[in-house]
Amino acid sequence: MELTTKLTGIVRPIEASVQWPGAPEHKFILNMDFSNCTIEDVIMLSMSPRRISWANSNRTKGEEHLKALEPVQSIMVQPIGTRGPVDVEAGFMSKMQSASSDELEAQIKKLQAMKAKK
Repeated sequence: MELTTKLTGIVRPIEASVQWPGAPEHKFILNMDFSNCTIEDVIMLSMSPRRISWANSNRTKGEEHLKALEPVQSIMVQPIGTRGPVDVEAGFMSKMQSASSDELEAQIKKLQAMKAKK
């Protein structure tokens, strides 16, 4: 399959709503017509929210965290409605990088207590 292949006749409905504070919600069905798009166009559109989410989540971790990141990052894209593999250690380390000194000390004590039980 070539990324330059045009998508003809591909129309997907998606629900949308608009609401202002104190006003009723207005619901719409948007028929997204991809007929003028290539496969590459659709892939690029799908990556934008993931790029924004990645940047936002890393921005909150501070400049030192950003400096420590490798210049090339890999992100596994999963089909809608599925969950990617969970990396428990990466999640824990990410949480600890933004923890306060007191939170870190509490976690260290918990880990030492777990080690002592083994």
